[in-house]
Amino acid sequence: MKDVLYKCVSLMVVALFLTSSMATANQERFFVPSGTRMLLRLETPISTEINRPGDQFTASVISPARFDGAMIRGHISRIDTSGRLTGRTEMGLAFDSMELADGRALPFNAELVEVRQ
Repeated sequence: MKDVLYKCVSLMVVALFLTSSMATANQERFFVPSGTRMLLRLETPISTEINRPGDQFTASVISPARFDGAMIRGHISRIDTSGRLTGRTEMGLAFDSMELADGRALPFNAELVEVRQ
């Protein structure tokens, strides 16, 4: 079962629930409505065997089309190793910024709601 988890995590696609709006340095507002679901493709392979909390990752936005070309940057926030009873290792991901296709880098706060292979 552990091997399946590692393969799934290294090939994952992430659906996100956005929780905040974003602003650019020139005070032009860029807003993502709360509750917007985004589908991401993980670009950086990650594994509970190799990575540690604090390691960085990137993901590209697949949908909605409004964000085509955007990249999400984040870090591994925690890794909880499996216990003798559960046999399941968990990894927490935190999302830090979104770089839009036009080069703007904006703060990004989201919640992971689903992982797909």
